[in-house]
Amino acid sequence: MEPEGCGPSPHGPGNEDGKMRTALVVDDNAFHRELLEVFLGTMGFTHIWTCDRPPEAMRAYRDAAPKPSIVLIDHELGPADGLRFLRELVLEDDSARVIFFSRDPEAERECYKAGALEYVRKPYSIAGVGRAVNRAMRPGVVS
Repeated sequence: MEPEGCGPSPHGPGNEDGKMRTALVVDDNAFHRELLEVFLGTMGFTHIWTCDRPPEAMRAYRDAAPKPSIVLIDHELGPADGLRFLRELVLEDDSARVIFFSRDPEAERECYKAGALEYVRKPYSIAGVGRAVNRAMRPGVVS
């Protein structure tokens, strides 16, 4: 059973290299969650969890098998703070590959200090998200 506020989404059989890629999207905006979910599916991600709140996202991350290959976190999560969630996630798993989204240019420095691999400035383009995902998924890239 998935945590309330989260939903899994199975996608195709995998990407061209045969490796299973999974993702967790954390955003309080339903449109952005769906957009990123669909886009990641086109990039070969086979299982995508979407959550709107950090507590549910942390439960989904902990319960996921295998762990998400990548985590996309929005800065503004309603009353919650994406930077705080990023810090908690990296404390839990310092190998988490995180892409952080924000409108606030000051958040870029903070998200890298907290352990994000990539920063995407909002409003974003899907092409920019794709480039960030590809960079974060390169072998040997660690937070």
